[in-house]
Amino acid sequence: MVARLAKTISAAGCQEILVTLESEGARPFTELAREVDDKSTANRALKRLVDAGLVERHVLQDRLRSVEYQLTQRGREVAEIARRLKEIERALTSRDRGAGRR
Repeated sequence: MVARLAKTISAAGCQEILVTLESEGARPFTELAREVDDKSTANRALKRLVDAGLVERHVLQDRLRSVEYQLTQRGREVAEIARRLKEIERALTSRDRGAGRR
């Protein structure tokens, strides 16, 4: 189960989408696609996240063909981990750049 979850959140776009939904709440597909700079990547990532039970997809009744995505309870827990991983990644990248300047 842990390996499957790790594979899901490491797939292209998944961490970005989880962190965005955690910090900003429910968002339409178009906004999430902008976060990953590619509609195809966003579509694949959202499908993975929905299939894993981390994100829910809701069709908005007031707009034709408009959907919104939000985290499930499990998704909120995993999004916190994804956010921490991104923070660690930024810190390591920053540290590595600093070490390269010496």
